Amino acid sequence: MAGRDRNATWPRDRANRISVKAAETLAANRTITPAEVERYQLMAFNAVATGRTITLPPEESSAGVQLFIINASSGAAALTVQNDAAGAVTVIQQSESGMVVCDGTSWFAMTGAVNS
Repeated sequence: MAGRDRNATWPRDRANRISVKAAETLAANRTITPAEVERYQLMAFNAVATGRTITLPPEESSAGVQLFIINASSGAAALTVQNDAAGAVTVIQQSESGMVVCDGTSWFAMTGAVNS
């Protein structure tokens, strides 16, 4: 980011913040870009009433990425999260969230916890 000193220390009296992308309503399947995972650490999707597929960026360009994904669907629509080779990583049910992390070779997921 322009004008930001990446070596600066975060103030000790402030909580860490994550960058959040506003919830997005999906009319179709969605591919997350490498630029988006560089900018956001939390993304929320509303699949409305139809399950959708979220495709993650290529592993080789995503080493060290940690991304929280929220299924903000009001209907019983699941989000299937897959890698760029169409391999399933996880399924996030309505009102659940998951975290995906990449080691540069593979995507891994932790999911669960109903947000009620």
